[in-house]
Amino acid sequence: MQPEFKFPRSSIFLMLVTLVGAIMAIESARSLAVGGSDPLSILGIARLLIGGFAAMGIAGAVGYGVLRFFRRSGVR
Repeated sequence: MQPEFKFPRSSIFLMLVTLVGAIMAIESARSLAVGGSDPLSILGIARLLIGGFAAMGIAGAVGYGVLRFFRRSGVR
């Protein structure tokens, strides 16, 4: 890849939608395997989304902190 290559903003959104879909499919399969009749409830979806966004926010903050640290340290 070239250093000046950037993903379009729409691809970031599509990657997030794909990630949420995969996680929902895993949770649905897990619920059905246990024997539940309702694969995903509204509360389960809300908890999944809130947890996912919190994890992405924490990972983004850590990544941003690492980038800021290396920029200030003079490493290329």
